[in-house]
Amino acid sequence: MTNTYRTLKTIKGTRFEKAFKTLNAISNELNLDTLIVGATVKEILLESVNHRPARQTLDVDITLELQSWDEFEALEKSLLEKGFESEDSEHRFVRDEEIIDIVPFGDLESPRGVIAWPKDKGMKMNVQGFEEALAHCDIYNIEDEPEIEIKIASLAGFCLLKIISWGDRGLKGINQKDLEDFYEILKYSELIFSNEIYELRV
Repeated sequence: MTNTYRTLKTIKGTRFEKAFKTLNAISNELNLDTLIVGATVKEILLESVNHRPARQTLDVDITLELQSWDEFEALEKSLLEKGFESEDSEHRFVRDEEIIDIVPFGDLESPRGVIAWPKDKGMKMNVQGFEEALAHCDIYNIEDEPEIEIKIASLAGFCLLKIISWGDRGLKGINQKDLEDFYEILKYSELIFSNEIYELRV
């Protein structure tokens, strides 16, 4: 496992702040290891260098390792008790402006790399790459008092997951947004990590 610790103070006041604090509280309550993935990662990193993403997202995508669907039900119960509502899809939870999409991986995969939602019969999702992305994520401090840390897919993890998603959807002509996100984050990657690149050069 390889993690990089960073500080990110640009979250305060954004539409993501409440969702991140909710996830932090639930992760501590249920002892879960949650990872932020998807377009949320791109938006956070780009806005940290004052660049407005070409495509903005309203939801926060997360993944986490679970041993069974019973654990997912415990997570769902905790969210519902906190005022969230479960929408049509089994993995989406909404409370006012907070929209959280949760896709688990782990022992509930069947076959490996695929999950089949128990209530939404026939709905399957490709979860390849999530385990690797969590093992090599970046850990961001977003608040000091009280201390709040969130795990966000690293640049490599983000690109890995986008390539896998594009292989699922883009190659079939369903959606090209994954390839667009991949291009945009790489275009600004030097600016986002300029301090670290400079330290390596000197």
